[in-house]
Amino acid sequence: QDARQALTGADTERAAVSAPDLLGGVWELTPGRYHGLAASTLLLLDEPEGAASEAAQALALGAAAPAGERHLYAELLVRTDQAAAYLRQPDLDGAVGALRPVLDLTADMRTEPLLQQLRRLRRTLTLPQFADTPVARGLQEEIETYDRDALPRQITS
Repeated sequence: QDARQALTGADTERAAVSAPDLLGGVWELTPGRYHGLAASTLLLLDEPEGAASEAAQALALGAAAPAGERHLYAELLVRTDQAAAYLRQPDLDGAVGALRPVLDLTADMRTEPLLQQLRRLRRTLTLPQFADTPVARGLQEEIETYDRDALPRQITS
């Protein structure tokens, strides 16, 4: 209940904003980042439809932003949340589409937060509703390879 009230309050505050966030940097809360955080919150509240919708909004706003205002890793993490939301609906094809830009990253761009999110998704793909599907097995293997080949993993090994 508290999280739902916080989302409602944040949405009300966001709607009243008339000037850009002056703080900037990693603490800047652009509209795209706001919707990404809302997606994460709705996912935690087990509202996958709302989470997928908020994630789509975040990604659309990010894509429309000027290059200097985009937050690549925030967008990539939103994609992992969007994939999780799709898996809860269950929409395996939607999850694969959401993850494709993440899975296409070169090894040197794979951060630990992305790896952690993908490990969670990989565990979800082992649930009975997905376990026997070739698409889910292929995605599990791709995530395993992605994790194994990631530069942070190579450095610590």
